[in-house]
Amino acid sequence: MGAHIDSLRLYQHQIDSLKKITNQPNNLLHIKWLEPSVQAAAIIATTTIITVIVGFIFKDYLIPRWLEKRTKRIEGQELFIFYKTNLFRAALSLNYRLHEIYHTRSHYLWKNAPVNTFYDYKYKSSVYRLCVLLAWIRAYRLSEAKLKINNKDESLHRISSCLQNVESTFADGQRVEMSMTQKFCDIIKVDKEHIDPDIIKKLSIEIDHLITKYLKETINESIAELGESQKITFITDLNEILSKLSIDKQINTEQHSDVIKALSVKLALIYRDWQQGIGDLMLEKEGDNYTVKSFQKFEQIWDKPAEDSEKKWLKRMEVIFTHLDLRADHQADSRIEQLKLIYTNIYQLLKTLYFIEVGPRPISENNFNELSVTIN
Repeated sequence: MGAHIDSLRLYQHQIDSLKKITNQPNNLLHIKWLEPSVQAAAIIATTTIITVIVGFIFKDYLIPRWLEKRTKRIEGQELFIFYKTNLFRAALSLNYRLHEIYHTRSHYLWKNAPVNTFYDYKYKSSVYRLCVLLAWIRAYRLSEAKLKINNKDESLHRISSCLQNVESTFADGQRVEMSMTQKFCDIIKVDKEHIDPDIIKKLSIEIDHLITKYLKETINESIAELGESQKITFITDLNEILSKLSIDKQINTEQHSDVIKALSVKLALIYRDWQQGIGDLMLEKEGDNYTVKSFQKFEQIWDKPAEDSEKKWLKRMEVIFTHLDLRADHQADSRIEQLKLIYTNIYQLLKTLYFIEVGPRPISENNFNELSVTIN
């Protein structure tokens, strides 16, 4: 500021000199402007004015803005590294468990699994790892606008796409519904090649609504659990749907059992709003960042009464693992294939995070290369 004041004083001095010159008669004024000393004074005055203005712009406007942007970029990168690390660890932890379930041990998930401390821990920790991943996805989403990666958005877009794929495999029931409908059409010999695809989609929606109606009214988990009279009524309603959609086929008696089996698929959907809800439940604020509840706090919620609001959120997550038996008919339990898709999409998330060269890598390259791309 002192330099600006000195410059302004010099500027004022030059202005005063110019005023004296301009007060001269016109002929003297012309002569004065020709004198080198007058021209030098004018140049100095002009230079002083420009220097003061440019100095003001740089010092009080451009430099502060540059420093502010630089600070936000550094803070955004540090925040990204924080979430990248925690999101990677949570995703890796769940995938380790899924790999174990498919290749080593899944007995603790079976319906008639022995009740012991170890199996109880394994089951709870499986649900906990799922909840932790959803929590870090939620935290990442909440902070996404603040994240920076070397002034580039492409990597953030790739991460967002991977997260959407993970969320979709938990929530997307259309894949299973269409699979059931295709199987149903094969059983009753519908010529799908000569039917408008939109009609097949409508059939899928109508079948889903009908199944939901029957399960809600009877409090059963699948159509296969209905009584014989209810199954007959269900088949009758299916035939009415076929007629309504102008599909020239009807279910005959020999096809009844196959149709019931094809439409008795166990679903395990965690809708997107539920995913956000469990994320909110598991998150805790720590300064300006988020952290996730420990396993100890998770167990405290787990041990609450079934009607407790927080406990209900955990029950919604259990649907992925409850009574999962890989020995079962894969067509009867959609989770067997769903978890494979979840694993694959999580691996793609891990791969995307790992090869973004911002901050330290969460694991060694050798350990990363040992990860399986899929589970079978």
